[in-house]
Amino acid sequence: MILILTALELEGDAVRAHLSGLTRHHHPAGSVFEVGHLTARPDCSVALGVIGMGTVNAAAVTERAIAEFRPDAVVFVGIAGGLRDWIRLGDVVVATRVYAYQGGRIDGEEFGARPRASETAHRLVELARQAGRSGAWPGAANSTATIHFEPVAAGEVVLNSSTAPENDRLRKHYNDAVAVETESSGVALAAHLNDSTPTIVVRGISDRADGTKEVTDSGGWQPVAVATAAAFAVGLCAVIAEAYRNTARPQEIERVVPGPVTVTGGNAVGSVYATGSVRISQRVVTKAQRHPVVAIAIVTVLLSLLGWGGYGIGKVVLGGGTSAWAAVVSEAMKPASSGKETLATGTGTACGVRADRTVLCWGDGGKERVQPEGRFAAVAVGDKAACGLREDQTVLCWNTNSSAQEVPSPEGRFQAITDQCGIRVGGEIACWVGKVTPPPGRYKAISLGRGDLCAVRDDGVVNCWGLDLGEAAVPPQGKFTAVSRGSRHACALREDRAVVCWGSDDEGQSSVPAGTYTAVSVGEEHSCALRADSALVCWGRDKGGQITPPPGSFTALAAGARAEYSCAVRSDGTAQCWGRDGRFTAPPGKFAAGR
Repeated sequence: MILILTALELEGDAVRAHLSGLTRHHHPAGSVFEVGHLTARPDCSVALGVIGMGTVNAAAVTERAIAEFRPDAVVFVGIAGGLRDWIRLGDVVVATRVYAYQGGRIDGEEFGARPRASETAHRLVELARQAGRSGAWPGAANSTATIHFEPVAAGEVVLNSSTAPENDRLRKHYNDAVAVETESSGVALAAHLNDSTPTIVVRGISDRADGTKEVTDSGGWQPVAVATAAAFAVGLCAVIAEAYRNTARPQEIERVVPGPVTVTGGNAVGSVYATGSVRISQRVVTKAQRHPVVAIAIVTVLLSLLGWGGYGIGKVVLGGGTSAWAAVVSEAMKPASSGKETLATGTGTACGVRADRTVLCWGDGGKERVQPEGRFAAVAVGDKAACGLREDQTVLCWNTNSSAQEVPSPEGRFQAITDQCGIRVGGEIACWVGKVTPPPGRYKAISLGRGDLCAVRDDGVVNCWGLDLGEAAVPPQGKFTAVSRGSRHACALREDRAVVCWGSDDEGQSSVPAGTYTAVSVGEEHSCALRADSALVCWGRDKGGQITPPPGSFTALAAGARAEYSCAVRSDGTAQCWGRDGRFTAPPGKFAAGR
């Protein structure tokens, strides 16, 4: 998802002209945003917010929007005053740097500037240059506007004077800024405070900031500048979406640990410090999750060869006795959390979240099912309906057999879902279909059976309730991270990565092979799990090959929903299904590797 922000309604209207499927999104604190997608690119989900004028207001609302939507990028678009004669009215300035130009100290008659600057994310600037060179934005072929890549200054004052002190200050201390406005530094600060969310500013030049604003406004330059800036920003969003779709974006792993520690960054290894608590930060690509054992081995060997450690060889010791490689690769071995899977199986339909975050559903023999619009983070499938957890944490449900038959979708934001119930962002369980009444409490994982539910509380305890618990009524004791509910049995993943099953065992579906696992999924009368070495293991009733998984390395196991087959995502991103005598063949293409 891309977050598009404007300060004025005029600017918001110009952006809306390029969007479709907009629905209101109400923040709990009162702010109202809109969620939809680019008209020219339906797979590019966007959230739009009109945040108001001023750097303080911009910072507050932008921070709220980023925390709410967790966007891939933020694009701030609007109008500005030009500071250079060679910048024409109607041109567009893409900010390579944003200055907060009013900060300083006054001693007597002397003003001492205290500059603060925010650099624009390099990747976004490069993508904006690409969009500018290729004319990849609506109306580019007929536009006379020039796209400039220069610094921009922002403060709390609407500058419309050639003699004001602010004008002298800009010339003296910020003489490379080519435009001035009143919000961008606040937006940049909010992005910085949210894990440096990639942010870019696009400004259309509507006046000269020299006392002639009334003349240029009456000449109609404001709507011209707004329309051009909005069109370029929307084209840039499409370019960003395409780039992120085709590029494996690294994930940030951070752990705060007491020293002595090793600090790592990028793909390189840094220095060893002797004392103090520091933040270990390493960017790792998805292959670390797809090959966790290999990742552990590589990191261990590297550390050993480099001879790092507390005056020892082969091990970097963190405070408390934790080894450095464990901190670095802990995400690669992160266990699954049920209700957040990117692949799911139902009795007659399977759905998966593809690498571009769209959802693809298919049936027996590869038959195409109803496909939802939008970008998703997780998916769940039942007997006739499926639900997807959108990137903005809202839920969309649909009938997998007929788009004409409506299926109710819940309101609010969720962190994990089934096709009938989910866990809200606050941890409470809510159901929008069926007669199951969940108990109070905070939960972190959920799975739906035939009219009943099992869920993992925040403290790791498994609870089950509903209409048809049968032999699986009493879950085992212990601390768990994930649970999967079938027809007459259930399985859960313990914190020590052992799988425990309970309930009916007449087909051996509850007799778990010994091993260490990272995910578990229960079918009709069989069970499957993903081992720590990325191999699949299945047990229980063998009716059509469902306990004979394919060999190879896998990264994600589909959520089961009482089906007689299973699916998983391979390390290369392709999906594979087994069972049902091989009739349930996954379509080609790359799927997301989330668990």
